[in-house]
Amino acid sequence: RRLELPEDADVANVTAWCADGVLRITVPKLPAAQPVKIQAQAAAPPETAMEVEGDAPTAPAPYELVRNLPGFAASEVELVFEGDLVNVHAKSQHGFGERRLSFSVPEDALAAETTAFCHNGVLTVRIPRSAPVSPLAVTVKAAGEPINKSEVKEEQSKIARLNVPGYGAEDIKITMHEDRIELALTHPAQTKKRKLVVSLPAALQQWYKNNTGSSATEDVAAPVEAVVGDGVLLLTAAKAAMELPSAHVVKVEAEKPSLPKA
Repeated sequence: RRLELPEDADVANVTAWCADGVLRITVPKLPAAQPVKIQAQAAAPPETAMEVEGDAPTAPAPYELVRNLPGFAASEVELVFEGDLVNVHAKSQHGFGERRLSFSVPEDALAAETTAFCHNGVLTVRIPRSAPVSPLAVTVKAAGEPINKSEVKEEQSKIARLNVPGYGAEDIKITMHEDRIELALTHPAQTKKRKLVVSLPAALQQWYKNNTGSSATEDVAAPVEAVVGDGVLLLTAAKAAMELPSAHVVKVEAEKPSLPKA
């Protein structure tokens, strides 16, 4: 039987014991991320790079939340970033009551870089976004010999075999994305492009996540190879990239483990 664990599961400290035909598994939680507190500034929000004529933005436009809070000063407004939620608490010291607001934000929001401004009774919250990862280019090679339907190199694993009659290596552009492989085919005798999409195996999705992004080197190469010949395109990947992380083995005890002393 398989059980899917949540992202905050501490798999390194799982315990299990089986007694009288009953199996019990305890999965601790990883420590929760600390909330990020943001104090609103008593100023109008500055112009962004997108608003300044002539400036070419080097990062995606930030998420912006605007809410009217008449009667509240900036010093009376506090924001707390918890996970994917922004909680706003405004409490007036001059008889205008109390306001609570909550907003959910996407995964690419950069909580630690959030800024907030409360000016003339208007609250503006700006949340920068992480830069999107550029897709990885996959080189398409012409097969030196006919593609064998069943054979793949020993160090490779097959992803897909596609029929592309009429297209050569120079007519096919392939890119690897976080969850898919995209193929753009341009026929030399036609102006209309053909697009194909191949789902990325789970192991390659994990490889993409681990090897791309802000912490990755710029010269990372896709582990995918593409060979075309006689109207057949073969997509393969290095076996090392196609292997999911090894399973974590948990020893099952015959009795309930004793709890650690406080």
